[in-house]
Amino acid sequence: MIFGQFTYLDAALVGVALLSGLLAMNRGLSRELLSILSWILGPLAGLYVWFHQASLAADMAPQVGMPPVVVQAGLAAIVGLIVLVVLHLITMHISDTIQDSRVGLIDRVLGFLFGIGRGFVLVLILFMGYQKFVPEKDQHLIVTKAQSRPMLESSGRSLETTLTWFYDRLLNRGSGDQQPQQQG
Repeated sequence: MIFGQFTYLDAALVGVALLSGLLAMNRGLSRELLSILSWILGPLAGLYVWFHQASLAADMAPQVGMPPVVVQAGLAAIVGLIVLVVLHLITMHISDTIQDSRVGLIDRVLGFLFGIGRGFVLVLILFMGYQKFVPEKDQHLIVTKAQSRPMLESSGRSLETTLTWFYDRLLNRGSGDQQPQQQG
């Protein structure tokens, strides 16, 4: 226990959420979201090259004296990195323009709120992993007595239900038309 009823888990939740919120406030919501988009599109560009440009890698392999699969992997990595860097530069320019405009304050406040949510999700994922791998009877008092435990358990069940639904839908290629049902 730290302060009365609050445990280290409660303090970690507040601390991580607050730190994440402050970092996101400094960057602004636009930069946070555009950075996430950059990190998604960069690897997707690399995957596109990997799956759809195998013939280019096969043509280049004799020139560099390497197996085609190595050239294909290198080509995919280079393209993914180039796309990531270019998008990052564009992201910086767009977000700097937004922060210097009249809506800069709103961008930072929304960034703070986004960061709080991101910090909560980070702690939630760690909590869910702990719940999954440590039996309830063996869990530490810091976790079992935490004031935030009911909220984390409820959010974890909702997240697990939703992720299971998406995972099943992905495996079944869209045949799972039923919406996820809340457990508990």
